[in-house]
Amino acid sequence: MTFFRPLVPFAAILLAATLLEATPVALAAPQKPIFPVLQYEPYPVGSPVAMTDGDMNGDGTSDTLYATTSGGTTTLTPALRSGSTVIIGTTTAVASCTATALLLADLNKDSKLDAIVACSENTTVILTGNGDGTFTSATTLANSGRHYQAADLNNDGLPDLIYSTDRSSGLTVSPDAQIQVAINRTSGSSIAFAPPTAYPGYFFLNYPYNDNYINSNQFLLADVNHDGKLDILTGAGDHSISNYVTRVSYGNGDGTFGLGSPILIIDPGTLAAADFDNDGELEIVSYYLSNSAGGTVVSISFPNSGKATVITPVHTGVVSIHPLDLNGDGKLDILLTGALSTPLIGDGTGNFTVGKSYVTPGSFYGARNGIKGVDIVYNTPAGYFVLHNDGTGAFDGIAATYFSDSPVVADLNGDGLSDLTAAQLLGSLSSQKGNGDGTFSPLSSNIAVPYGSIPISGDFNGDGILDVALLASARSTTIYGPDWADFAASLTSFKGNGDGTFTSLGFQGYIGTSTSQNYINPQGVVTGDFNGDGKLDIALSYNDPKQLLASGVGFIPGNGDGTFPQGANLSDVVNIDIQPSGIVSRPFAADLNGDGKLDLVWGHNAYINQGSNSFIAIPLPSSGTPLLLADLNGDGKADILINNAIYAGRDDGSFVSTPIATITMPAGVNFITATSADLDGDGNLDLIIQSYNRMAYTTVAYGDGKGNFTTDPNFYTTGTERPFTASLARLNKSARAGTGPDYIVFASGAAMPLLNTLGTAVSPTITLSGQYTNLKTSVPAYFTATIVGSYPTGTVTLSTDDGTVLDTVTIPKGQQQPFPAMFIPTFTQPGTYRLIATYSGDTNNLPVTSAPFSINVARQYTGINLSVISVNGNIYQGRKVTLHTSVAGYNPTGQVTFTWGTTLLGTVTLTNGAGDLDYTFNSTGDTPITVSYSGDIANAPSSNVFFYPVLSAPDFSITATVVNATVKKGDDAQWMIKLGPINGYTGIVTISCKTINCGTTTIDATGRAPAQAVLSIPTASFVAAQSSSTSYGPLYASLLLFLAAGRRRWRQSIQLHVCLIGLVALLGAASLAGCSSGTSSSNNSTSIPTTKAYTVGIVLSDASIGVSHTENLSINVSN
Repeated sequence: MTFFRPLVPFAAILLAATLLEATPVALAAPQKPIFPVLQYEPYPVGSPVAMTDGDMNGDGTSDTLYATTSGGTTTLTPALRSGSTVIIGTTTAVASCTATALLLADLNKDSKLDAIVACSENTTVILTGNGDGTFTSATTLANSGRHYQAADLNNDGLPDLIYSTDRSSGLTVSPDAQIQVAINRTSGSSIAFAPPTAYPGYFFLNYPYNDNYINSNQFLLADVNHDGKLDILTGAGDHSISNYVTRVSYGNGDGTFGLGSPILIIDPGTLAAADFDNDGELEIVSYYLSNSAGGTVVSISFPNSGKATVITPVHTGVVSIHPLDLNGDGKLDILLTGALSTPLIGDGTGNFTVGKSYVTPGSFYGARNGIKGVDIVYNTPAGYFVLHNDGTGAFDGIAATYFSDSPVVADLNGDGLSDLTAAQLLGSLSSQKGNGDGTFSPLSSNIAVPYGSIPISGDFNGDGILDVALLASARSTTIYGPDWADFAASLTSFKGNGDGTFTSLGFQGYIGTSTSQNYINPQGVVTGDFNGDGKLDIALSYNDPKQLLASGVGFIPGNGDGTFPQGANLSDVVNIDIQPSGIVSRPFAADLNGDGKLDLVWGHNAYINQGSNSFIAIPLPSSGTPLLLADLNGDGKADILINNAIYAGRDDGSFVSTPIATITMPAGVNFITATSADLDGDGNLDLIIQSYNRMAYTTVAYGDGKGNFTTDPNFYTTGTERPFTASLARLNKSARAGTGPDYIVFASGAAMPLLNTLGTAVSPTITLSGQYTNLKTSVPAYFTATIVGSYPTGTVTLSTDDGTVLDTVTIPKGQQQPFPAMFIPTFTQPGTYRLIATYSGDTNNLPVTSAPFSINVARQYTGINLSVISVNGNIYQGRKVTLHTSVAGYNPTGQVTFTWGTTLLGTVTLTNGAGDLDYTFNSTGDTPITVSYSGDIANAPSSNVFFYPVLSAPDFSITATVVNATVKKGDDAQWMIKLGPINGYTGIVTISCKTINCGTTTIDATGRAPAQAVLSIPTASFVAAQSSSTSYGPLYASLLLFLAAGRRRWRQSIQLHVCLIGLVALLGAASLAGCSSGTSSSNNSTSIPTTKAYTVGIVLSDASIGVSHTENLSINVSN
């Protein structure tokens, strides 16, 4: 049953640290992967062996139950979800059980999910759910199965159990395969089941390749005959019928079933059922292999109408079939999973279109709602893997092709791209043309060949075009041979035509040895001229069943025309060595000692070619698996890679005993193959090592040309399928010149490409988005250009569509993917702009420009402020004030106009956004002042009204009355000063003298007391000041002039004498007058009173209203 899983979006962690033998050296920045990296969502528990989903705590959200095993005990761990939060609940231990399968169902109708655990100890443990993710032991069934379903088979409201068992082994149909039905006998809350009843199964559990897909549909429950009772459908046949058929066991409605009736579905493997044509009837989907169709045929049968739809060919390796709506059109599609995952898009009438196939990274687990459609979830040893749907039924995985486990990888048609040719599963030679994107399409028609042949490529006839020879092992002649040792190995040759097609040169004969003619089974091959005759030979490793599976290595000499020696039997293989124990190793060829003759490495020895078909064995320095011969340290001699250790070659063809380098590898892997090439374009050979341990590992190590290697820290994998072989290839037509090669892995019949991203000028995507589409001038605007590519570097430029550059962002190396380039420009002019983001491109990414992003920019809102600069901030009639205005905006310029009602006061030009107008109002009134801004290119016009009344100016009058009209010199002169308020004046008036220092006096005119004060001024201050104003200077000056006259002029001028006498008399009189107090004294001391009038100037002011008045005060002073 398909379900939708709300998986938590875990961070993409590549692999748990426990899977690694050693931690790679940390880099300063993330290193760009050379191959695509599959991203995994880690499990919340370590290494689960089974898992299933269901709402275990009743909160309406699907949770996940994980089973882990250790020491014969299974631990159940719930991962309880609440929104985006995952809480790991309390674990439950299941003793004496090593879990292999897991199911949740409410078995006792208490609205709490219970757990069914299948154990490898051939028991099924059932536990009662507590409603919080924990469980308590309930009952144990006597056997276990591989695929479980819970359904009410007897209509009592309780779910019963149905599961499959398999007692078979090997690639055979199992007559012992059974369906077990256990009827639920629960009473109350205590769960109990009747002993299971077995029914015939007739289905494959481990054909064709993998028996670990516990979630594949090995049987179906469906109401096939529409009688309201569930029936059982099983696939893959009854030997008594010529074609394997689907068998249906009709339900009786009481939990029992009939023995089964066949439904004509040819060679059914995995089954699925759904209503694909919306007619209300179930259709059955299955698949089978077809030699004539050249691959797998998917069959959709309509049991009640007798119709059938055949979809051919699709990839083989199908393990499970899943009806899903993959493109969201409301019509059921089909997802095939196995070695690859392939969507079949339905049209709602029972017809389907085959979509692109993708690498299957693990076992199908379920489906969940993604962002654009139904995403597919797989479980793997590294965690969940999700294929994300683009909404059309296409996915973001690695596109792949189903073809063969061991094809020839070469450019067969001269277009510069690698093609494939191989003997297909059902015994045909066919070729696939490289499409330039890692996928392949048919290139040549099928040629019948022995099933399971090993292809060998080489220019066997010297015409410069690749030819192919096929080695067929003894056991590969038929799929189900009773004894593979009874069938002979053989060789068939084909001439290449240069266009990807081949012409058969015929059967070349059987292959044998002098001891066991016709009974060797080839394991690995390599081509070269091993006998020095200038013709291409085939070296092969093999085992010999007549010698109790002894292993050997030798070569088949070529004739130089594409054929090989023929006769009743092919001439004996030129034996190089035979080992009594079975050795599984492919041969490698190189001139190890520099003598010009090709030597061989196989098993645990190097074989040095002595000529004349003679070889001398030299032990290798390690008993591991030889993987590669290449000059890895730059000394001109071939070095050897054994497992993950590199041993340097010597001049005599042997190797040093201590590794010169060891490549860091995942823990516990089995080594499969290795190759060397300059992957990163630095001129040095790098290594690719293919290995397997529950997952396929492609390990890359970069060489420095001196024998030192640095392991790439990125985790490259093609999933859980075990690779058979792998090869360098040229797959990407978009790669720039000089780019290192690509890599292709072959597993379970699937060709899974890994394109070299360092040389791939991919077409990245760039999306421009903005925070707002309506903006104002001068306001910072935020835009993001999101780039998705192959670890892009370079620059991203934001500009208008007329080429005006607004901003540029540089992408540093090692930044996050996808990379968001942030821009914060401002716009000084209003208008409509179409913005574009342009990525410059780099060696791995093509330049790209975003779609336009339109915005509207309006002039900035402006605000006007007005303040009055005066003595107290008020405006008074007749008094000048300064009107100060400021405009808020983006550096506003232009003019501001002031009006008072209808009266134009004036216009000023803004400076730094401000301006002043001096003005005197000649009348009073409450008319508001309007300030209007004209605007400019970046700022909108605006105006504002301000209420500043023009007031009558407050003032005061002065009345000064002398207290005593005459005062004596030395006394104080006093005046009574009174103020008269004008226009409601109140305030404090300060009195000071104009020309003398008389201190200050204040008059309080606030109304709290009479507005008057007595001004008292000492007479000495103004009498002395006014007396000192009489000057005798001119008289003294005249006297000095006379005295300075020459003696002769004195003698000559009587008039001078007379004038001198008069001048002296005048000075004396003046001096006497200056010493007088106004009276004269006589010889008898009698005083003569004198009086003099004086004037004192005073200033009366109130700074708060800006008023100042001057008043002159008169007084008589007597002596």
